[in-house]
Amino acid sequence: MRSGRTFAIGCGLTVVVLALAGLYLWARAGSPLSTGEAAPGTIWELLLRLSVADVGQFVLGIAALLAVLWLVLACLQQSTQLRLQREELILHRNELALQRQETGRLADEAREQVEVLRLTASVARRESFMRLLDLYERKLVQEASHISSMTAIDPASTEQHQRAWIEYEQGHRNAIFENLTRQLVRGQHTEFLRRIDQVVGGRAYLERFSSTVGEALKQAAEVDGQMLALCRNSPWAYLSEAFEKLRALPQQQ
Repeated sequence: MRSGRTFAIGCGLTVVVLALAGLYLWARAGSPLSTGEAAPGTIWELLLRLSVADVGQFVLGIAALLAVLWLVLACLQQSTQLRLQREELILHRNELALQRQETGRLADEAREQVEVLRLTASVARRESFMRLLDLYERKLVQEASHISSMTAIDPASTEQHQRAWIEYEQGHRNAIFENLTRQLVRGQHTEFLRRIDQVVGGRAYLERFSSTVGEALKQAAEVDGQMLALCRNSPWAYLSEAFEKLRALPQQQ
């Protein structure tokens, strides 16, 4: 629109210059060129009476005026275009800044989503492991109860074993492990090991218990360090370490 307006102004000024030149020639045609001569009367006759040099100078003057006019208009048009380009560059730069901000915001949201997904996956793994850990503990209770029954060969040990089982059924999940640990400590390891060795394949039960504990610890390590630390601090993990020391001792004859 600005370019069309400038062109229209140039055309209008050109017409004005040409009209003024025509009026000048018409005025000259109505007056004598020199004293004693008749006036040319028409522009065409005036041009025929003028010398080629005079006509050329006149045309050159008109052309120079038009050239200056269009040069000024071209400079104004170029200045306007440069100003518009600067404004466009500023707008483009602002858009790029907004795009960078939006990209940064999207990147932050993506990181937050990844963190949420990671936490969600971590929580899901923990919940899944806790269900699996419950199964492991049930299996360990059965194995520990069997070992406890093998070593409870006197009335007092038998009564303690039965009491521990009742406490377990009432909700004390570590009752069997704690009772077996007391048996092991009370028997000062040697007596406990002697009772184990009196049973055919007795040490295999200790090995089976430790193997189950190893599987549980391995699964805990695959979840995270907190689950592994929780399992390592459990009574059944402590009992497994004690069994490992017993298995290292020579078998009683």
